[in-house]
Amino acid sequence: MDQIFKEFKAITLTTDFVKGDRLILFTDGISEAQNPQGTEFGVPPIIELMKMNYSLTLQQFVRSCGSKVQDFRAGEPSRDDLTLMVIERME
Repeated sequence: MDQIFKEFKAITLTTDFVKGDRLILFTDGISEAQNPQGTEFGVPPIIELMKMNYSLTLQQFVRSCGSKVQDFRAGEPSRDDLTLMVIERME
């Protein structure tokens, strides 16, 4: 394992994580999802989705984001995993 991560340099950042904040993590399978023309979904649309759907419940948020990616793909098979994880501070 040391050989694989030999050149990896981690950066540590801290921030306040208060009630209602969400940490949103996604794999490159979402940002690199392609439509039938071969265009990738990209990161900017993901950021817009997050902004537009922030007021939804967690379940609604994940479903909405997943639906948008699926609609974009328009039946194009996935070439990678599609993972979206959302963590929300409740208290």
